[in-house]
Amino acid sequence: MESGRVEGRRRGGSGRPALTFDLVDWPSIAAGGFFCPESVPASRLADELSAMLSSPDPEVRDAHAYTAAARWIREGHLDDVLEVLGDSAASRFTRPEVHCAHAG
Repeated sequence: MESGRVEGRRRGGSGRPALTFDLVDWPSIAAGGFFCPESVPASRLADELSAMLSSPDPEVRDAHAYTAAARWIREGHLDDVLEVLGDSAASRFTRPEVHCAHAG
């Protein structure tokens, strides 16, 4: 995925129109070993990660957002925004596009 824009929802699922987020250069962050960009506020990272974690594209969702979020949460970089990230994650369970896969 190139640096660009992704459509996302406002924090808290307010029902207001979707926002467009300018993305951090995620491919460069991945290539650099997922070091947290200290120049980017945690609130912006949380907004971008929240939008990306609901992407249908596995490279965006898994290779970039999930990997970055897991590392940065473990390292304490997102401590100030964990509640926002948790609320955003929980709100995705009520979206109609969420599907359960069953083996069989």
